[in-house]
Amino acid sequence: TGVSGAGDNPSAVTHYPNVGDNVGPYKLTTHRHLAEMKQEIAGLGSKANVYFTPHLVPVNRGILTTAHILLNEPMEQKEVEKLYQDFYKNEYFVRYQKPSLAAVRGSNFCDLVVESEGMRVVAVSAIDNLVKGASGQAIQNMNLMCGLTEQDGLAGAGMLP
Repeated sequence: TGVSGAGDNPSAVTHYPNVGDNVGPYKLTTHRHLAEMKQEIAGLGSKANVYFTPHLVPVNRGILTTAHILLNEPMEQKEVEKLYQDFYKNEYFVRYQKPSLAAVRGSNFCDLVVESEGMRVVAVSAIDNLVKGASGQAIQNMNLMCGLTEQDGLAGAGMLP
């Protein structure tokens, strides 16, 4: 998570001299989005546990997530890729490609890739938390509610900070 996730109010934790050239975990068991993650996984009918360790990194914007999924039976890489690609094939803002914060900066895109090894799948995604994680997601949802295309108003995002 970049420092913008903490909001506009300066603090010792997000002050750049304390964050620069450093990476560190925070809120190991009490992150504000943990309940939301559990809710969405439960909504899929899964009884999966959620283990989430956010790290603060010295960037202005962006979230890079690495998720480990433990399977009940092994899946081949091609099966897992097809599953993800089929699930997201009609999602304009999800791109199945190597994620990087630079590639999604200022956009409403979520880039993701998965790798499988035996009974484990590792999914990595990147978003710009100031667009996809906030205002861009709100505009996308408003567009859907108003019968517009998801992309309306999201073609050119500002780059501040």
